[in-house]
Amino acid sequence: MKKLIIFMLSGMMILGWSGCMNQNEYKNTVQGMTDYVNQATAHSAERVLGELELKYGCSFEIKKVGGRIDTHSVTFYVSPKDNPGVVFKAVIDTLTQKVKDNCMERMIAVGFEKSLEGALEKRGVRGTAQASFAHKDDSAEDDILISQKEYFEKYQVDETLVYLALDAATTGESAAEELIDACRETGNSLNLLVAVNGVVLSDKYADCAKDMKGDPNVSATWFDAYSPSCHYHFAVTDGNSNVSEQELSKILAGD
Repeated sequence: MKKLIIFMLSGMMILGWSGCMNQNEYKNTVQGMTDYVNQATAHSAERVLGELELKYGCSFEIKKVGGRIDTHSVTFYVSPKDNPGVVFKAVIDTLTQKVKDNCMERMIAVGFEKSLEGALEKRGVRGTAQASFAHKDDSAEDDILISQKEYFEKYQVDETLVYLALDAATTGESAAEELIDACRETGNSLNLLVAVNGVVLSDKYADCAKDMKGDPNVSATWFDAYSPSCHYHFAVTDGNSNVSEQELSKILAGD
């Protein structure tokens, strides 16, 4: 890694001197730096896939590089080959070669997301969710077939934060009631507090929904690129919402 840093610093110095180089020399220097970084990234990718396959006993594929090589790490977005709907982060420390991942959290979270989306759909509301949990450290968990119930008990999961995008075309006058009811149903079935941070989208809903499934880093500001018509927040605990249906209905309507 030290060699890489020295190489890149040298490249920066060379770029500063580019005025003294001819065009071909400059292009060759830049290409050489790019090739070196690409080779290092490919080596890290092989290491990550090998570690994940050894840990979980199945095959994975890298969807994209989330962060190019810096002084300490490379981030990859990875999916199990037999379950491409699950996208998680794997980060390799380029000094120690240790790999950290959030595969198990995303595996369990995707199951919850599908349940909530299904509960919305049967009420006539189209939504796309991304969930995360407050839980004990699960980094040693290697049973990729662990059930939701077992996982929640083992890692003391009792609440979830859900980023939820709704399709404006399906949010009618009763949308607030349907939304709270869907969260109540899903939360009660798993004994979870469900905290929702969501948006309503019009013409960009389809793009947002697709991108949410490929990016495990959704946040409140992440939605800004899709021009939401409104933002809403509420939480359901023991079947009760901290925001009334009337209040939420006004928010969803843009009032």
